[in-house]
Amino acid sequence: MEDDAFPRGGTVQKTDTADRTTHSRKDAYQQDNLFMPRPDEKKKGKKQRKKKAEKTAEKAKRESELGEEEEGSLPNLVTSVQVLSYKKLVSGMPVLGCVKEVSDCDLTVSLPDGLIGFAQITRISDTLTQALQEYAEGSDHTGEDMPTLPKLYRPGMMVRCVIAEVVTSKSGHPRILLSLNPRDVNQGLQGTALKPGMVLSGSVASIEDHGYTVDLGVKGLRAFLNRAETEEYLQSRQMDAPMRRGQPLLCLVRSVVSGGRSVNLTISPTLLQKAVAKEDLDLTLDTLTPGTLVEATVTSVQDHGVLAEFLGFTGSISRVHVPTKRSEPYRKGQKVKACILYIHPTTKTVALSFQSRLWDGRTLVDVQEFPTIGTVYKKAAVIHVWSGIGVTLKLSAETRGFAAVSQLSDQPVESIETTFKLGTQHSCRVINCSPLDGQAIVSLKKSVIEQPFLRLQDLKPGQVVEGKITSVQPHGIMVSLSNYVRGVVSKIHLADIILKNPAKKFNEGDKIKCRVLNVASEGRHLALTHKRTLLSSKLPILASYQAAKPGTWAHGFVLAVQDFGCIVMFYNNVKGLLPKREMGQDAQEDPRKLFYKGQVVKCRVMSCHPAQEKLTLSLKPENSGTPVAAADFEVGKMVDVEVTEVKPDSLGVKVQGSDTPGFLPMMHLSDHQENCPLLLSRYSAGDVIQGAMYCCSRATGSMVTLKPSLKKAVTSGQVVETFSDLEADRVLRGWVRTVRPFGVFVEFPGGWVGLAPKAAVSDRFIEDCTSLFEEGQSVVAKVTEVDGEKQRFLVSLKPSECPLPGEGSTAVDTLESLLSERDRAVKQLTAEKGADLLKQLGKVLPATVTNVQEAGMVLSIPDLQDLTAVASKTHCEGTNLNVGDSTSVRILHLDIPNNIAEVSLRPDLLDHAAKEKTKKGKMKKGGELACTVLDAKAKYLLVGVDGSEGLAFVTRKWHPNHGSNVGLGDSQVGEKSKIRVVKVTKGGGVIAVPAGKKAEGKKEKTGEEKNRKRKRDESQDTTETCEEDRQNQTEKIKIGEVVNVVVVAKARDHFEVKITGHGHRQEGVVHMSEVKDDVKEGEAPMAKFHQGSVVTGRVIGVSHKKVKSLKSLPFSRPGFEEVVYDVSLRESRVKADTDFEKFLLPEEKLRTEGYKEDQTVMFYVQSVQDSHVHVSVSPGVQGKLDLLSLSDKVQDLEDPSAVFKPKCGYLGTITSIDKETSTLHLSRLEKATKLSPGLVVNAQVAKKVPGRLVLSLPFGGKGFADLTDLSDSYSSNPLSVFKVNQLLRCCILECNSKRHVRVSLRPSRVGGKARKVKDPDYETVEDIVEGDIVRGYVEDCNKHGVFAALSHKVKGRVQYRHATAYFVRKQENLKKYFPVGKLVTAKVLEVSYKSSHLELSFLEKDTGVPDPLPNTCGYPLRTPKDQKEKKRKERGKEKEEKGGKKRKVERDSDADDSGVEVAMMKSTDEEEESVPIKPSTSEPRLTLTGGFSWGDDLAVSKVTAQERESEDEDDAETEISQPPKKKSKKEREEERKANDKELYKAELALLDEDRPPQSADDFDRLVLSSPDSSILWLRYMAFHLHSTEIDKARTVAERALKTISFREEKEKLNVWVALMNLENMYSTEESLMAVFQRALQHNDALTIFKQLVNIYKRTGKTQATDQLYGTMVKRFRDNKDTWIDYGQFLMENKRAEAAHSLMQRSFKSLDKKDHVQVISRFAVMEFKLGDVERGRTMFENILSNYPRQVSIWSVYLEMLIKTGDLDQVRVAFDRVTALNLSTKNMKGFFKRYLEFEKKHGDENTVSVVKRKAMEYVEAKVGDVSTA
Repeated sequence: MEDDAFPRGGTVQKTDTADRTTHSRKDAYQQDNLFMPRPDEKKKGKKQRKKKAEKTAEKAKRESELGEEEEGSLPNLVTSVQVLSYKKLVSGMPVLGCVKEVSDCDLTVSLPDGLIGFAQITRISDTLTQALQEYAEGSDHTGEDMPTLPKLYRPGMMVRCVIAEVVTSKSGHPRILLSLNPRDVNQGLQGTALKPGMVLSGSVASIEDHGYTVDLGVKGLRAFLNRAETEEYLQSRQMDAPMRRGQPLLCLVRSVVSGGRSVNLTISPTLLQKAVAKEDLDLTLDTLTPGTLVEATVTSVQDHGVLAEFLGFTGSISRVHVPTKRSEPYRKGQKVKACILYIHPTTKTVALSFQSRLWDGRTLVDVQEFPTIGTVYKKAAVIHVWSGIGVTLKLSAETRGFAAVSQLSDQPVESIETTFKLGTQHSCRVINCSPLDGQAIVSLKKSVIEQPFLRLQDLKPGQVVEGKITSVQPHGIMVSLSNYVRGVVSKIHLADIILKNPAKKFNEGDKIKCRVLNVASEGRHLALTHKRTLLSSKLPILASYQAAKPGTWAHGFVLAVQDFGCIVMFYNNVKGLLPKREMGQDAQEDPRKLFYKGQVVKCRVMSCHPAQEKLTLSLKPENSGTPVAAADFEVGKMVDVEVTEVKPDSLGVKVQGSDTPGFLPMMHLSDHQENCPLLLSRYSAGDVIQGAMYCCSRATGSMVTLKPSLKKAVTSGQVVETFSDLEADRVLRGWVRTVRPFGVFVEFPGGWVGLAPKAAVSDRFIEDCTSLFEEGQSVVAKVTEVDGEKQRFLVSLKPSECPLPGEGSTAVDTLESLLSERDRAVKQLTAEKGADLLKQLGKVLPATVTNVQEAGMVLSIPDLQDLTAVASKTHCEGTNLNVGDSTSVRILHLDIPNNIAEVSLRPDLLDHAAKEKTKKGKMKKGGELACTVLDAKAKYLLVGVDGSEGLAFVTRKWHPNHGSNVGLGDSQVGEKSKIRVVKVTKGGGVIAVPAGKKAEGKKEKTGEEKNRKRKRDESQDTTETCEEDRQNQTEKIKIGEVVNVVVVAKARDHFEVKITGHGHRQEGVVHMSEVKDDVKEGEAPMAKFHQGSVVTGRVIGVSHKKVKSLKSLPFSRPGFEEVVYDVSLRESRVKADTDFEKFLLPEEKLRTEGYKEDQTVMFYVQSVQDSHVHVSVSPGVQGKLDLLSLSDKVQDLEDPSAVFKPKCGYLGTITSIDKETSTLHLSRLEKATKLSPGLVVNAQVAKKVPGRLVLSLPFGGKGFADLTDLSDSYSSNPLSVFKVNQLLRCCILECNSKRHVRVSLRPSRVGGKARKVKDPDYETVEDIVEGDIVRGYVEDCNKHGVFAALSHKVKGRVQYRHATAYFVRKQENLKKYFPVGKLVTAKVLEVSYKSSHLELSFLEKDTGVPDPLPNTCGYPLRTPKDQKEKKRKERGKEKEEKGGKKRKVERDSDADDSGVEVAMMKSTDEEEESVPIKPSTSEPRLTLTGGFSWGDDLAVSKVTAQERESEDEDDAETEISQPPKKKSKKEREEERKANDKELYKAELALLDEDRPPQSADDFDRLVLSSPDSSILWLRYMAFHLHSTEIDKARTVAERALKTISFREEKEKLNVWVALMNLENMYSTEESLMAVFQRALQHNDALTIFKQLVNIYKRTGKTQATDQLYGTMVKRFRDNKDTWIDYGQFLMENKRAEAAHSLMQRSFKSLDKKDHVQVISRFAVMEFKLGDVERGRTMFENILSNYPRQVSIWSVYLEMLIKTGDLDQVRVAFDRVTALNLSTKNMKGFFKRYLEFEKKHGDENTVSVVKRKAMEYVEAKVGDVSTA
């Protein structure tokens, strides 16, 4: 749509000759002079055009005489000042812009002549796009947060950009899309054309040690920016170094090296200001870029501006870009510094600017200097008139405004010059601004000036407004508040109740009063409400969290209802939680029964945290007793509180002088968590606590704290007041709020909560955070990542990353504080008992054993009054006491609140406490003492001074984040050492450090010093060889030596330990199997050990592991392996004296030699997978259990992770050993290690094939179950009850090989619940007698009859005369009634025990079951036998009466003694009848008594003579001939003719191509005639498969592949596919893969992959399909159809998350042009198989970038129509019909829209569509007529 302010310029006429081209271009540029009125011109002929060109030349000559330069000789032919408009913009046009607004994902850019452009984040630079992709994919982005545009751009920045495209917005206005990518801006440049002095735009590509690499968008060019060149730039922009990746830069080329392949840059603003383009740069219009500084020479001064020449080109300078404060006008020939604004690539027009503010790199353009939008100026004088364009007005002394012609009046303006003369004054209103032009955009329209609102920002939440209804929709109504502002009243806000049909109450055009709910200026969305309660409410408007003061009552509406409460919405998106407990008297009811969405509620603010945007509400009155935050609450404020209640984990308090309740958690009584329970026991109700600090506000009241670390941090200003105060790398003091296995939640004063992930809580690997931290523990945290959008952040608790901020306290001060605090509390508690128990510490006292347990002993000490003494297992070593024994103990610790004293019974510790006392002088500061380690705590070691009962506390390297579970470290109980006293507390406690160590004043080495020392160490270490390292390490510890080890960390199947006393590099591992001697099933032997535990073990072996430490990098020390010792803690190993060698481990490769098959071993679970369980058996020996071998109970296999816990031990039997990988294959089945007949084992359904079920068995076996072996009661569809991957039990019947096992699923065989066996599993025919009624399944139907399986061993035959009561002449017609697998009921007619032959009958008279053929089959019934006999006799009598000779039967045994009876068929008019002849009494010589061949390859029916006698006369399958009678000559002639006729018919049948082949010979004849026909070959294969002759079918396929010509690729492909299908259905996976690999060699690989994956999908092999697709997307990564098909498969199998991840992966491999199609196809999948809302979002994202993609719109509309959401469909149709598409496409969309409304809408909606279509046609006709 054309903007009236910028009408279209003239067109350029094309001619054939150069002269015509020159004249037409000059003419075109004169027509493009938009400041001159352009009269309407009709199409002129050749003479008229020539005449006009002559007049133009004369006019130019006259202007030249007046002092204006002739432009005919200039290359770009600029003769007048140019004004830019939407119609003149073309893709690829370079233009200079000024950033007007910055959002997270796009820029709003001010362009010349008042135009506005938009740049999306994906069009900024390739570097930024890559960073976004890395962030979205979760790649390692070095801790950087998500790159957004506000971090790179600021309003007022000048940018060089290119017009990407001009599209039409939803409202019909043109929208300019820009690209700032250096690749597009510098597209005309090449590396060889670059010269020093050129100014280019670029972006930071990477950050290097000495500078930055810069992306200039020039292919093959490397640009480098030295850090020294950035200082002035960073200082002027007030930015911190280093710059970010993607940072936009304007760079000056300092030097060009390597022939244009590398350049050095600078970004100094001073140098950039002086960088004027010279002629020696050889610049052309194609290589010039906007923003380039040039020295221009004025050639002409016009009314609308200036023309100037530069570098051989001519440019125009609009008067807007001529400085207004200039004292004298420009004159011809004057040299002026100018800046290029844009270069039109088609017309070669160049626009310049004389405004120096555009190239002043030190400052930004002030976008705030313009008047506020909506400001009204009463007297604005006209200072310039642009003919046909608009006017420029003087708004103030320094402000100018431009009003386009469309904004001059509400009525059409005929002549601007007449109506708006220079100097006249008018009222106007600011509607926009143009920072690049330096002027405001105004409107003189009275309607605009009187508008109440011009933009959404003019509205305030809670404001009452009045508007007019513009449309009524089912989802709400649209309200127009002014010509520029529209809002929406959603359905729930139309009234206090939910209206079912809003159209009955509201009509278009009605006036309506509303209240503003929310103003989203960025998304241009205005939400209104028409609820009467909210409109008439007099309560305060909560439009911000700051306004939500505790105790405030306000009206809101229910946004959502959950089981825990309601979410209540107020104004401006202020939301609060109404907990279930605060809902009044019905607090116990389900909130869903009390509230509904949209309900208006009046609630009270209980507490509010504006920084966190958390608001808690209540429906209860203020005097209901619900605690609220204190009125004077302020984080960090010091108050005195009074204890009101003592709870087990906290104190209830209230601030003195106030009744506001609060609480003080127990863990906030001190920074030392070990003292908190002791301190809590000191307080009672009524006590006053001084110096408490407000910490945070909770729903239960204000929380106060006594932690000195928090009080000091808040006092020193280390408090977070708003979320913006949280910055990366900031170190804060806080406490542990919650501990979870995946991480630790840390809370800080003010209620801010951050998460420390498991990887960031310790410098060592840990599996579970719960063992390291406890709730309430004081910690130091470092902020690592801040998410401002979601208002959450991550922290690190690693001690190496969290120094103690601003605290100079040493470990001695910390220890002194802990001891003093504890002593004061203990003295206060023990004062009531009249004794100072602290004096008993370290003393040796008599005690009596009262209880002995595995963990230690409990004793009674008379001197300790009511305290119970406890000695741990470590402190009971060396004793052998029983209950009642008396002994001596040494007091170590006192736990007064729990009345427990920790003591030691170890003799070595008691002996050190001699009676002779140590001299007091040595207990002074500086004295050195000999001591013995007694115990260890988190912050100190407890030692006993030798020769004394005195104790000392030795400092340890400690950090608040270490936790309390640190163990002894390198020390051991009983270890001798020396200490030096550094301080003696007032209570007499001695604090010491290890002798030789300084307590304070030791200067910490800086990071650089540490690095230098580390490098020196490395340089020395690299001179040693790897072999020497191994020898040195192994020499330190001998194999078999007993050592002490400290647990360092836990892994999946072992401890990592450090062997003490042998240096820090002596590392070891303790395998789970070497922890304990007797491990019970289900026991976790490593559970009782923790980090820091010290134990005794024996070294039993040496292992080597490759390391990648800094000292052992592959290029410096290749092949280096670190020695790791295998240690055993098993008591039998440790205490073995001389025979310990039998426990030593062999070499790593020989460790499976000690295991044998069928051996029972203990294994330890590592991980549970879907199909198997990984286990560890012993050091270096792993194990594997298949899912089916885990347990005899099927229920255990359904969820093995619930039965087999990680790190727990279980017993298993070895089934096989893989020595190459040191892996044992195990089984937990009680009676099975190999498959054998009669064994009942687990099975899993692999696939279902016709007639059988294929199963996976334990130990890698494959089995199958026939239909008769599936159940004790046969059913019509037995395979339907089984599903692929179903787990069940089966009994093995036959086991020919591991891959061919016949099984039975019958409960009677498996041993299930005892049920009546309805269909027995017959072993032989002897189990059956004649007359039995049996059931079975049809196995085959051929010319010999129907064969049914009664069990897997017993089968029977049904002759066709016994199969049905209907007479069917062709047996092929019977096959469809007897398909394979059909359940049938039969009666046993005859049993041949000798030949194992059964004759059955399906007839209804025999079985009582309806006939297998339905009544509607259309076949006649068979004639009963007695009726046939009667008819035969009647016919004989008739012949005798007629004188016919009596038939005689003559048999000449000598002439015809073949032993085979011959029958002759006699034909009658009614039906064919067979007349039997009584056989000879003598037994024939050929007797077929061998019985039937019941296999599938039955070819000849072996029927005895006795059986032949019982055949029916009309049995179509058994031919019985009469003895020949003498025929007349005539009869013989007729018979000969008949035979010839039959022979002729047979020959014709052979020649008939449509005759179906009946035998293999027939097929051979066909394939000989058409050897290249794949259809014939496939039918030949199917013929053999029907008879289950698999090998023959495979042979036919191989023949086909050799026979078909190599040119017939498609025919051969069909055979390959058929062969793969055959192998998949009837063979093993190995044979299928062999055929597949062969097919890949002879066909297109992608085609074969697709065929195989389709085969897998058809047969339900989901896992194989997934694996094959995974291979395909790697091998054919650039084929989009492969990614789409894989996504379709994942969506069909309910794996939406995997499909989403797959789509993101595809973008890395596919070309960008395929991304749109891939996204659209995945969106269609979401509509059909996944989340419809996600699919809609994906389509919307595509259309936002490609709004004119007709195909995408068509698919999107189709998907929306299928969802049934009519409103969404109509919105989509309205959007697409508003686009400016081709007439053909628009016609198609309107037609579909109309059809949709006719089907789903009513007459009104149909008429609306027709009206829109007419409006489009009229608009098109108008455009054509105008053109």
